[in-house]
Amino acid sequence: MIGVRSFGADPRAVAELVAAEVTGYQRSGVAACAKHFPGHGDTATDSHTGFPVITHSREEWEELDAPPFRAAIEAGIDSIMTAHLMVPALDDSGDPATLSRPILTGILREELGYDGVVVTDSLGMQGVRTKYGDDRVPVLALKAGVDQLLNPPDLDLAWNAVLTAVREGELTEERLDESILRVLRLKAKLGLFRDAYTSARDVDRTVGTRGHLAEADRIAERTTTLLVNEGGLLPLSRRRTPKLLVVGADPASPSGTTGPRPGCSPPP
Repeated sequence: MIGVRSFGADPRAVAELVAAEVTGYQRSGVAACAKHFPGHGDTATDSHTGFPVITHSREEWEELDAPPFRAAIEAGIDSIMTAHLMVPALDDSGDPATLSRPILTGILREELGYDGVVVTDSLGMQGVRTKYGDDRVPVLALKAGVDQLLNPPDLDLAWNAVLTAVREGELTEERLDESILRVLRLKAKLGLFRDAYTSARDVDRTVGTRGHLAEADRIAERTTTLLVNEGGLLPLSRRRTPKLLVVGADPASPSGTTGPRPGCSPPP
C-alpha cells in the first residue's frame, strides 16, 4: 500500500536514504517525520479503509522494518508517525500500533531510545477505529506513548475524553506534561516562539520559484534510469514526435494513495 512513498525494498539502502533525507530537511529548519512505525511496507490492506496485519516475526522485523527507523533516530529525527496496523510479534493484544504501549513505549522509546515527538496517523482512518470508539482512541494513544493526536474525527469528543481520563485518574497530568514538553522543545528548536507565522507573499517568494523548479527537474532527471530504448525513440524530438499522450495516475496523486485511484481520474 505504501508504493512509491517508500525509498525502496533494501533495508540498508533505505536506511541510508532516510538518514540523508532527515539531515537535509532538518539542516534547513524543517522538522522531518518518519512514518509509519513500526513499519508499513509489507501490507496489502489500506489502513484508511481496513485494519492491516503484518505477520513478520520479531527477527524479520529487526532485519526488514527496524533499520530505517534506527537510522532516522541516529540522524536526530524530530518526529515519528505511528501505524494503524497490528504486528502480533511485537504486541499480541490485537491493538493497532498507534494504541500499543509495548510498541510505542517499550520498543520505540525504551529499546530504540527515541525521545522526540510521536504523532499518530490520522485518527479518522478505519485502521485505528476498528476495535475502539472515537472517545477511547485518543486516551489509549496517549497512554501508549503518543504526544500528538492527528485529525481526531470529533475534536470536542476527543478533548473531553482526555479531560475525563485525567479527572478519573486513568491519565496523569505528569504523563501529559511529558508530551507537552516534547512539543514545546520542538517548537523552540524551529524558532516558532520567535516567529510563528509567515505571509503569503513570503511563501510565493520562496516556494515554487524558478530556481527551485529547475533544481527539482535536475534531481528528477538524475533519478531516472533508461533500461530499453527501442528504435532510438529517446530523447524525444519535437519534429519526429510532435504529439505525446501520457496516461497513468492522477497527477495530483501520482502514488494513488489519495484522491482518485489510477485510471479513475476524469479526463483533463
